[in-house]
Amino acid sequence: MTETGYATNSSFSQLHPNEGEPQSQRLKEAIRSPAECIYWYSLVDLDPARDAIEGFHVDEHEYHLDLVTYTGEKKPAWNYLRHCLQEEQPV
Repeated sequence: MTETGYATNSSFSQLHPNEGEPQSQRLKEAIRSPAECIYWYSLVDLDPARDAIEGFHVDEHEYHLDLVTYTGEKKPAWNYLRHCLQEEQPV
């Protein structure tokens, strides 16, 4: 595995307040995988004023792949990762 991630599109979260939970589930699956190590895409969402790899807002998902929003709000997956780092065997 080279890297993984799961986009949490902020415009979608207004319609579905638990939208961050699928990201937590994907993180849980990655942590439980038999891979020797995993790489989450990034910690903090991309600044909306910057270009993503594909260009400026070509794919909105590129701006919402991370565990903390651009404004500093921690997503549910952040809390799961924090919990796992404090435990000897992640749940």
